[in-house]
Amino acid sequence: MGSNALDPSSSTPAPSLKQRAVRGTLLSILNVGGVQILRLVGNVITTRLLFPEAYGLMLMVLVLVQGLHMISDVGILPSIIQHKRGEERDFLDTAWTMQALRGGLITLLGLALAWPYAKFYGQEGLIGMILVASTQGLISGFESTNLATLNRRIELGRLVLVNFGAQVVSFVVMVVWAYLSPSVWALLAGALAGDVARTVLSYVAVPGPRNRFRWEPEAAHVIFHFGKWIFVSTLVTYLGMRFDALALGKLIGDTPGGLDDLGVYNIGQNLAGLPTLVTGQVVIWVLLAALSESFRDDSARFVETVQRTRRVLNAAGILMIVGTAVGAPAFFYLLYDARYAAAGWMVQLLMLSTWFFFLQETSVRVELAMGRSRSQMVANVAKLVATVPGALGGYFAGQHWLGNGMAGLLVGITLGSVVGYAFVAYSLRDNGVPIVASDMKWTLVGLVLAGLGGYTPWVLGPMLDVDAPLLSIAVGIVVVGPYAVWCARVILREVRRQ
Repeated sequence: MGSNALDPSSSTPAPSLKQRAVRGTLLSILNVGGVQILRLVGNVITTRLLFPEAYGLMLMVLVLVQGLHMISDVGILPSIIQHKRGEERDFLDTAWTMQALRGGLITLLGLALAWPYAKFYGQEGLIGMILVASTQGLISGFESTNLATLNRRIELGRLVLVNFGAQVVSFVVMVVWAYLSPSVWALLAGALAGDVARTVLSYVAVPGPRNRFRWEPEAAHVIFHFGKWIFVSTLVTYLGMRFDALALGKLIGDTPGGLDDLGVYNIGQNLAGLPTLVTGQVVIWVLLAALSESFRDDSARFVETVQRTRRVLNAAGILMIVGTAVGAPAFFYLLYDARYAAAGWMVQLLMLSTWFFFLQETSVRVELAMGRSRSQMVANVAKLVATVPGALGGYFAGQHWLGNGMAGLLVGITLGSVVGYAFVAYSLRDNGVPIVASDMKWTLVGLVLAGLGGYTPWVLGPMLDVDAPLLSIAVGIVVVGPYAVWCARVILREVRRQ
């Protein structure tokens, strides 16, 4: 697929960076859409076969296993993508060896932590699940670096096929297992099957040399040196982003019905994370490349470029955030049974922190485009420091004043997102790129739209004798529809201008 890009004798001209970026963006959207549709269908089916407690247990397992993956991240993939030796066999084989060793370490850590982790949360049933889930590190550790090479070349066609193929395998195994033997092990089996499929497909479906064990000291040094800040950053980022699940597992996990509530929260997170997922895989990737080029070519007009770009990003971000918040109750009302109805208001509260996380991440890309990476670390540390008291204080305040500690916690974690964004915005202001005034105007627009669209159905519903979640569809169209049309015009106008 990518031979033309590397073969100087080819008569077909290699696609330009812009062409590959546009094609890659479209393929990324396709990947996000396809995978999320499969996950949605899988969730809708399995929630009718399983019980909320299963999703609560699975969330606690994933928090540990995914955490081990993140805190052991030494930047192997980014090193392959950005380094000039990223397509040399010695470099790639050293990276693959490091990846395999890291995977083995993750598995060993998971095995070692299974008992104390389960003991801490008072859930003895977690031990066996964590022991099995820990093998995920070993499985993914042997994934071929040919996938990273495709990523480096921005040739994402086969990469999307591999991701989607692995998700199909995960979907089939999970649904069939849940049908034949309804238990939490269906969710775990589906996840592991997807990892195995991705690793196998990385060799079978992607052309390229086979990796072998090799250790070149120079390559290893380069990867370690590049990844040392990534290691610290991902550790802090993980703790800041997943403190909600870590805290809820301890605060409500061993209470009557606590695992059920945690399971509903797990389901709600799948929808709540969609705006961030789309941003992470599409918008931010394109944004960094575009702003970096703008800063290199015309730094005098960089501030103007940032302001125009953020106008488009914020307009689209508000649409995603508000649309998710307003539509969440109807989403769970129509697609899930009554046990998962509470996920609607959970998603609505999560959108508060999601919006400020969106602002932080897009702001960080401006800093990186200017060659400044320190503020990302500082912002993530500040976010973690603020998230912990915000979440715990919110939980106990919500429990005392509202009788709902989880609602308080979800509002409380917003403090961390606000502080993280504030640190990046302050750094940008010091470097001559003011963004706060404009961002706060968009925040006010979002609050007004979300307030009208989210609250009105619960006022009019009883008056009209209509279920509020169902009424939110009509209210959402009336409130969000005009804004969506205006947003589309803003984006199209800016695209034509460019």
